Amino acid sequence: MANLKISEEEFKKAADIIGCEVAVIKAVAKIESNGSGFNKDGSPKTLFEGHWFHKLTNGKYSDDPKYQSISYKKWTRKWYGNQTIEKQRLGLALSIAEDAALQSASWGAFQIMGFNYKLCGFKTVKEFIAAMHKGEGEQLLAFIGFVKSKKLDDELRDKDWAKFAYYYNGSGYAVNKYDEKMAAAYKVFKAEEDAKPKEVKVEEPKVVKNISTDVLRIEEPNEPKVDWYEKFLKSFFWIK
Repeated sequence: MANLKISEEEFKKAADIIGCEVAVIKAVAKIESNGSGFNKDGSPKTLFEGHWFHKLTNGKYSDDPKYQSISYKKWTRKWYGNQTIEKQRLGLALSIAEDAALQSASWGAFQIMGFNYKLCGFKTVKEFIAAMHKGEGEQLLAFIGFVKSKKLDDELRDKDWAKFAYYYNGSGYAVNKYDEKMAAAYKVFKAEEDAKPKEVKVEEPKVVKNISTDVLRIEEPNEPKVDWYEKFLKSFFWIK
């Protein structure tokens, strides 16, 4: 399996593309999936949304007691469970309506709904799911595509957590306090970044050839320029 962890370099590249801070992206991943896009067995984390399955299947299964945990008219967290339960829910949905099932779950480190596959840059939902299985690096690329397509980069740059959560998590974001949780996570990651020693670039001395005298002189950066050839000559006592 491909890269299961997002490297610092990948986070930095993503932040550059979106135009936000690295800590902002880390905060979103932390709250959406507790910072990891995969389960211990290597499968991507999912959360099945029965109200979307109901919508995508025109309510075909909502009146059948066998499918009450995966198909219902209104959003509810009643049927949410741990990842073992979520796999079972997704599996049950896949057994009766595969395409709708894949679109009705949120996937990976950024918990992007399957029906957003086109916004993430994929032609089909199955291509999107394949990327979700490859690694967190691919999940990050999907997140970038989604953010750019939905024009949510401004909200991330401005750290407008409420507005971002509204469009990213839905109108019920306040119930789960997504905005408050992301804001708190951002502060933690930002503090960690600020605590890291800053990289100081040391400018290498320039070696310049004095063509007229064929003598090499070294110019140290940020120091007054010295005519080293003249200094060399004056080192002899007979030259005033």
